[in-house]
Amino acid sequence: MARASIIKPTEYCSGNVVSLHSVLGNDILIDADIANLINNAMRKNIEKRIDQVHVTKNGTPRKILSPSENRRGFWSTCTPDRKEIFASTKEELYRKLYDYYNGRSIGLINPNSFGEVWKKAHEHYNLRHPDKEKTIQCHAYDFRRFINAELRNKDIDTIDTDYLELYAINMCKSMTPTVKAYKSFKGVLYLTFRYALRHSKEYGVTFNPAEYIDDSVVYPYLNQSLSSRDAEDVMHSPEEITAIFAESEKRSKQNQFHGYYIYEFMMKIHDEIGCRPGELVALKWKDVTTDIEGNPIIHIHAQQIDMRKNGEIKYVQYTKNERGISKGGRYFPITDNMNNLLDRLKKVQAEKGIVSEFIFCDINGKWINVKQYSRTLKSICDTIGIKSKGSYAFRRDVNCAMYESGMTDILRGRAIGNGPLTNLVHYVHPKSEYTEQARQALTARNQKRSELVRTIG
Repeated sequence: MARASIIKPTEYCSGNVVSLHSVLGNDILIDADIANLINNAMRKNIEKRIDQVHVTKNGTPRKILSPSENRRGFWSTCTPDRKEIFASTKEELYRKLYDYYNGRSIGLINPNSFGEVWKKAHEHYNLRHPDKEKTIQCHAYDFRRFINAELRNKDIDTIDTDYLELYAINMCKSMTPTVKAYKSFKGVLYLTFRYALRHSKEYGVTFNPAEYIDDSVVYPYLNQSLSSRDAEDVMHSPEEITAIFAESEKRSKQNQFHGYYIYEFMMKIHDEIGCRPGELVALKWKDVTTDIEGNPIIHIHAQQIDMRKNGEIKYVQYTKNERGISKGGRYFPITDNMNNLLDRLKKVQAEKGIVSEFIFCDINGKWINVKQYSRTLKSICDTIGIKSKGSYAFRRDVNCAMYESGMTDILRGRAIGNGPLTNLVHYVHPKSEYTEQARQALTARNQKRSELVRTIG
């Protein structure tokens, strides 16, 4: 199919200079300023001209998809001969279209460049993990955020650890990302180089240079405020928790909730088991069980994830630390407080005719969205005039109670699902040593709170 011709950039130059002088008058600009203005004008004119020729047979503009519309996370469009073009930015997509309509090869980018290898690595991951849409979208976002044009276009077999270290330092100096964001950047590197290693004959890559980056030279340029926050910034005080529960009880009596305010139960039970918010909303009644000694426990082995792209929520049978592969989850003791809460919730649901496999549902039996839970907690904090510490504050409080009771790091980590302790979660039934210690720690904490309430009252 014949391609429409595009006017050449040089045909714009003289006209742009004249128009710029007519606008600027006698103002003095340095050469770089003039060059930038001319380049911007040229770019806009070229994009306008491309829009005129990048159309279907009936003259309808061909659709250009943004990264949020494209499952692969790129800008994209289709040419008249049905070739799909991808680009990391809209400007880059227009450059490719410009070359296409001027009769050049569509393969503008070196297939051995880091950016092109990443695309293949990303697609390879997508095909093997179609259920992990959130992770797939995060990969695409991290690539656009952290990988500049220089690294994208660099031959992957010429990239060594020294280059990546300097790149990381300069990137962190300019962006000051958090520690978590920096790890996401390294995740892009790992994904790309692992794919290149799998195809070493094609790309000439013999090792993963990202593995040897010295993080200690990068960390000084990171925003580490989140990892060095004071306890009062991330945890509620006993007085604040008492006030939060009092406000939730007050709301439960309001007519608009018809005697069923699920968030009261969610907050109080969350404060008893300290799981992740996504794990809390995924709990089902069948997860309430007993250990080998007959003590009540709850099985935490699933989570709710947000699909982001279409706004749907999904139930997956693995926890965050299990990284997509279930290892049986973990068990947590049910205290007397929690047992009473569960009994009361079950009774209220029965009275209201509410039927759901999930412990936490609305009055129609619909599963609770974790985002709504977080927003409700913040709303309560705003109402009573305290700073919201987030839905993870309950998790931290439970961990702190177990720490103060003298529980070892390994047992505490196993109880709340943190740390590299996968060898400990393969037991079919939980060991009573950690569930009993956790039970005693939380019972002692609850007794202190009861004394505080009596003192305040």
